[in-house]
Amino acid sequence: MNGIGLESHFSKLKFPLMKAIVDKLATLKLPIKLTETDTGYKLDTETQAIYLEQALREGFSHPAVDRIMLWTALHPFGFYQTCLKDYNLQNLLAGDVVEKLLKNGKTGR
Repeated sequence: MNGIGLESHFSKLKFPLMKAIVDKLATLKLPIKLTETDTGYKLDTETQAIYLEQALREGFSHPAVDRIMLWTALHPFGFYQTCLKDYNLQNLLAGDVVEKLLKNGKTGR
């Protein structure tokens, strides 16, 4: 085994639990990847953006997490699963969050 992947669906924020789980898995001394990171389609886009920013900050602040993969889906009838852009390729609020974090959060890695 050369790493751990954790599905990361956040319809509620439980960061103390998230940190405890990642801390426990980090004792295995394997890199951890947060996969399928999303904030749930039942949340409005503003709440999705807030939750996504908090989830990304929490994930990248943990020394054992080395990658985060976002899970997004766009459906013709308006099903947004933490989408970053709309059908016109304009940023949604979650897209603004990701761009801001990428611009301001360079780690050098």
